[in-house]
Amino acid sequence: MDSVRFGIEIEVIVEPHTLRSPLIPLDYYKKLVASLRKRGQKAQVDDMRGGYRTNPQGTKKWWITRDGSLNEHDSNNQVAFEAVSPTFRTTRHWEDDIDAFWNAMGAVFHQPIRSSKCGSHVHISPAGRHYSIQELKVIAFGVVAYEHLVLQILPSSRHDNIYCVPNTTSSSKLGNGSNLERIGALIASARSAAELKDMMQVGRRVIWNFENTLPGKTGTIEFRGGRGLRGRNRTRWWIAFALSFIHFVIKENDFLERESYRGSWRPTVKVFYKKIRSAARDIGVESHLPTNYRVLNETKR
Repeated sequence: MDSVRFGIEIEVIVEPHTLRSPLIPLDYYKKLVASLRKRGQKAQVDDMRGGYRTNPQGTKKWWITRDGSLNEHDSNNQVAFEAVSPTFRTTRHWEDDIDAFWNAMGAVFHQPIRSSKCGSHVHISPAGRHYSIQELKVIAFGVVAYEHLVLQILPSSRHDNIYCVPNTTSSSKLGNGSNLERIGALIASARSAAELKDMMQVGRRVIWNFENTLPGKTGTIEFRGGRGLRGRNRTRWWIAFALSFIHFVIKENDFLERESYRGSWRPTVKVFYKKIRSAARDIGVESHLPTNYRVLNETKR
């Protein structure tokens, strides 16, 4: 089984167990970092000098930082921030680190509040390298071909959300995603990751973000469709779904059939999810996916 590299960004709005006045968000960032370290996790706080920064330690530590889209919630006894994970691999016990994060959160804060502004972003790439341009084309075609099914698996709060717009809605070049022969030809014509990215989106707030595949960037594809997370179970679920989808579209490789692909094979969402679970089995994350897709889209409890 090939190892897949990934990380997750978790946006939250929380109320501390112990409130101090005035409420200073940085103080609570530091408390969470201390709580993470107590549980054996490497972590660092953004001191917020000079505005938002990416993690200066790269991908080796949890990075607790402000989130510009949530800052108005730093009041009324609430703190808003983004927790960026270190890099994980599917061949290691990443779930233990996820559990440690939520244990650390629970020691400092009440459960995060529900908010449509909060989301989760999973960054995925092969271990030790970047995706080739051919792999990116295969993934891009799969993103369009299965978009209508992915939308059925997302919770309703993510359907018309400005932070995770469907790629076919974002990019006029993709049309409505129905003419897959034309889209296949379009994707095949891309001469670089930059050209492909411009075909797939306008801006980064799309369900599948190709921005980081450009030269000089991290090489990851970002899944932005996951809901705001409030605990360990759904964190595992959405990580596993994103990883499994990418593995599925690469394995299925519908892009090879693009010249004759007329959309005749349009599986039901049940069949699609069965294939996603099979892909999850291939990469060792099946135990982290619900058996029924309706648990993910929250129409079944």
